Amino acid sequence: MTFGPTVAAGKPASLHEVYNLEFSKYIGDRVEVSYSMGLNRSEYLASIRYDVTRTFSINASIDEKSSPRWGVEYRIRF
Repeated sequence: MTFGPTVAAGKPASLHEVYNLEFSKYIGDRVEVSYSMGLNRSEYLASIRYDVTRTFSINASIDEKSSPRWGVEYRIRF
């Protein structure tokens, strides 16, 4: 669970603080579902992530405007 000020995705940065509440849960070994909602705005984001390997993932999400997003993620540690 995450709680704190963030900058709204896809929107220009401003002095207005945005607070989000995020829940996520792994279902199985490789699939994570999450839901994020704005506490002081009527925005949300539902997403799912599939871990292909330990460092490579495929993800999909949908927001309050029913706008889909697809992506890939590669993680490195140093």
